[in-house]
Amino acid sequence: MANKSLESQQTSQAYIVVLMVALVHLFAFIIYLYGVPSWKKRQISDITIQLSGSFLSGQGGQGSGKSTQANSASAPPTKASSDDGLLQRQNNASKSSQTSNSSNSTSESSAAAGIQAAPTVDADYKAAYLNNPKPPYPAMAFKMRVEGTVVLRALILPDGKCSEVMIAKTSGNESLDRSALNTVSQWQFTPAKAQGKEISQWVNIPITFSIKNR
Repeated sequence: MANKSLESQQTSQAYIVVLMVALVHLFAFIIYLYGVPSWKKRQISDITIQLSGSFLSGQGGQGSGKSTQANSASAPPTKASSDDGLLQRQNNASKSSQTSNSSNSTSESSAAAGIQAAPTVDADYKAAYLNNPKPPYPAMAFKMRVEGTVVLRALILPDGKCSEVMIAKTSGNESLDRSALNTVSQWQFTPAKAQGKEISQWVNIPITFSIKNR
């Protein structure tokens, strides 16, 4: 009986060893297929875009209306006369002329001021209907945690299309610069306006590539 009990214990221990070896092999096989699991925080890309504009020469919304000054009209000299009615009529005519010139000058000045005060609106890319995508984060740069800010300079035409795009300041990484350049060149903008008319405008577009932990 003692021998049978000993053999039963040895058999049970052998089964346990075989089971543990099988589990170790299964775990090793899973790691081989899917890699070592990572318990680090998930990393997400974050791309920030800003925009500032500068108008071309002569298109900054400055009014060109001319303001005229009133010319004081003096009454013509009259000869001494005993007819007071004639003298009074001449004085009234002189005052009427001065009032008319002053009124015309005020109207012209107001019109010029209205032109100068016309609102100036910069070009923009943010309108929802434009559907402008953000530049994609290059896969290799994201994997290597490369970050940086590239500043692009673009010429926006009156029809909202991007005529020229150049790198004003590099991010220090070619793949980030190229991603920003290729994307912005395809954007559609709402054109800049000066005095109610669409105009061309140079805009600076800083684009920041960064990685955040979630």
